[in-house]
Amino acid sequence: MENEIKIIQESLTYDPISGLFKWNDDRPLEHFKSVAAYHSWKKMNAGKVICPSVYKSRYLRAQICQKTYYLHRLAFVFMEGRLPSGVDHLDGDKRNNRWVNLDEKASAGNNLNKGLHKNNTSGVCGVSWSTKKGKWHVAGKLNGASVFLGLFDNLQLAKAVRQRWETDSGFTERHGK
Repeated sequence: MENEIKIIQESLTYDPISGLFKWNDDRPLEHFKSVAAYHSWKKMNAGKVICPSVYKSRYLRAQICQKTYYLHRLAFVFMEGRLPSGVDHLDGDKRNNRWVNLDEKASAGNNLNKGLHKNNTSGVCGVSWSTKKGKWHVAGKLNGASVFLGLFDNLQLAKAVRQRWETDSGFTERHGK
């Protein structure tokens, strides 16, 4: 891990204000397969802002020495000298890697800050219409465990129950938005 962090720090620089990463001008020759590859890379990339790829989850990522890294995790290498287990983008924008927007969290904590799923039809996280029961089904997930919160005739009541559960369970205000 220590060598991995050293390679990352030799390869990039990070601006915590803008959240942008640049390729170092003086990357070591040993990062490359050949002298020709080194010179080709240097001519095209040295000192420039990296052009990250976008993963299907919309997170930005880059490849360093044949290994792919998410940029939000790399910010921690430069600011704290380590790779974190999980990172949350506080504003929900997965491309915003400014240091003030990043918060280390395990994935369970990160789930307390998720947006509304694109296939949600009720407009309320955890609330769906049960055709079989003819009622609004309210449920949630906390620490990997499913929680049934009830069946309701009224969407407003179902929404209120779900929102109360979110508040009591420590979800952020941005959850489900």
